[in-house]
Amino acid sequence: MNTASDCHRQIRQAKSIAIITHTRPDTDAIASSLALKEIILNNYFGKSVHIFIDENEIGESNKALISDNDLMNHPLTNYDLVIIVDCANIDLLGKFGDIFDKSQNTINIDHHATNTDFAQINYVHNFASATELLHHLFENELKLKLTKRIYKLIYAGIVTDTNNEKQNMNSTTYELIAFLKENGIETEKIRDFYFNNESMAKKKLLSNCLENIVFDDYGRLALMRISRYDMLLTGATDEDTLGLVDEALTLQGVQVAIMIISLGDRSYKVSLRSRANSKIDVSKIAQKFNGGGHQKMAAFTYEGNLSEILNNLFDECRNEMDLYTEEIEQNIFEDENVKK
Repeated sequence: MNTASDCHRQIRQAKSIAIITHTRPDTDAIASSLALKEIILNNYFGKSVHIFIDENEIGESNKALISDNDLMNHPLTNYDLVIIVDCANIDLLGKFGDIFDKSQNTINIDHHATNTDFAQINYVHNFASATELLHHLFENELKLKLTKRIYKLIYAGIVTDTNNEKQNMNSTTYELIAFLKENGIETEKIRDFYFNNESMAKKKLLSNCLENIVFDDYGRLALMRISRYDMLLTGATDEDTLGLVDEALTLQGVQVAIMIISLGDRSYKVSLRSRANSKIDVSKIAQKFNGGGHQKMAAFTYEGNLSEILNNLFDECRNEMDLYTEEIEQNIFEDENVKK
């Protein structure tokens, strides 16, 4: 595993730098890209930094993060350095993958446990979000100065990637949030912006998902689906689908939730979730289908006849749940140290 010093050296030596994240970028991907650009421009002088994100894939709420001239969709012929943020594997770079392929110097900064270490320098650590990892790298490790805007971007990545501070949280994340508050970041306003600002179309889409939810025989596994027709019927956007899979986990007995979203042309996005207090690792399931993510939150994409993988997907979920059957059935109020 590479160190903060390795990243620092490469950034210091480069004059032209490209920043790329995964396709269909979420808030953490966009916020970490923007934060990284500002960190470099503020602390490494004489750099040309370009961010590559398809503007057509940015949801309405995340457009508020972006200022004029933040993004660049017309690349230079070559870059001295390409930095990939919040991307578990190289296949997720999409149309900007060629920029990565042309560069001899590459850095991979990511917080996913399933990261494939695909770059020359891989700074991969298990944090709640990519933005939290950037804070650790540049402020904690390299002692660089971060601005208030960067702090806001950091929190935006954290609060959305943890589903409103409900999943993948740990002591270091709570400490960072407290630090951000102490430094004047109004975290409640950012939380409110992302989680109390939903469209009626999203509510209709959720209602439709719950009405058609399917369970396994034991009620431990829940499946929801969204078709392109559902999107047209409700007037929902791709952004409206975010977070809906988590609603299934609020149902009694459900341990793993699956959301299948049709992207059109026999292409699907499959999201997996497990309960916050469970040891069930959905990232292991996603890896079986060339995806990845975190223990509680993972995803993969699939092209083809969906019915061909549904049985395999259900079997993998059941196998993972069966590893922790005793834990699932345990009374959470029991004293674990008292023998029956």
